[in-house]
Amino acid sequence: MRSISQISKIVCVGVLILHLTACTGTRAAGNETWMLVQIVTQGDRIDTFTDTVTVKNCGIVQPKTITCSAGTTKDLNVSIGGGAEFGEGAKFSIDGSVSTGLGIGRESGENVELEIPPDGFVYVFTVNKEYRVTAGELLAQSSSGEQKTANYNFNASCSIEVATKRQVSCSDVNQPSDTINLSGENWTADIQEAHIYQHQTISETDFTDFSFGADVRIDLNTSEYHGLLFRHQVNTNDNDFYSFRITPDGYFAFDLWQDSPDSSFTRLLGPSQSSAINTGTGQINHLKVIAHGSIFELFINNQKVGTITDSTYSSGKVGFISCTCDGSSSTSATYLNAVISQNP
Repeated sequence: MRSISQISKIVCVGVLILHLTACTGTRAAGNETWMLVQIVTQGDRIDTFTDTVTVKNCGIVQPKTITCSAGTTKDLNVSIGGGAEFGEGAKFSIDGSVSTGLGIGRESGENVELEIPPDGFVYVFTVNKEYRVTAGELLAQSSSGEQKTANYNFNASCSIEVATKRQVSCSDVNQPSDTINLSGENWTADIQEAHIYQHQTISETDFTDFSFGADVRIDLNTSEYHGLLFRHQVNTNDNDFYSFRITPDGYFAFDLWQDSPDSSFTRLLGPSQSSAINTGTGQINHLKVIAHGSIFELFINNQKVGTITDSTYSSGKVGFISCTCDGSSSTSATYLNAVISQNP
């Protein structure tokens, strides 16, 4: 069973980039320079998500790593005066006392790294990633002496917690097949905080047209949604995908997630009640989605419950997602017996 239990944890603190270009706005400000000179307010928020990382060292002699970057340019967002009053070319920099006050002490772009030995095996890790976001207000002063309050968000640190790890031989994963059968494999999600989601992908392959099904057992009787994740995009935010999920009280929904670190999403179908769902804690429900281009057919316990058309994502990875998006303090679920078929 792949559970979310701690094995190791590594932490890295990021750094603010000293010179960044501000957003293009509506007022002609020329090449005016702004200095962020004082911390007014400061608070922390922690965003967490779970992913499955597969590292292949078959025939590779050098070690590989799982990394978690912090302190890059994209990690800092600043808006001054609403963010729409700068002309093109406006720049800002950061006073040294402000950097010190934010507790920044490492060089830009430094990574947390987990080394995997080059022993010819495939390693499959379930990885919990955590980003601690520092947010608040700073005082900014322009080169002409004008002062304004600047709102900022900065990913101050990130960490990697390896929840589980599994060693697989290269011969086991290199067999060509249109179907990946993971019968007997279990994945678990256990969330102990409101407005947090955990997701994990279960294959390195990007699927375009596919059938993806698995058994879902909801282990804690809350009204939260649990289910399948698919067409997951591997990019900088890790929050772009579709989901097909159910609740233990008999509802299902189909959602589009777009850069959603705050657990927000666009609901394309539902919430809809269905008699096909086996309700109650500990009941097993088999969810399946069949994707052909922009068309998604949805099944619960072999009964078709809906069809959705959306072209936002054309391909991506598949996996599972659980969430306390409706505000429950905790929830948990187990996923079993996944089967993925290409070009069904």
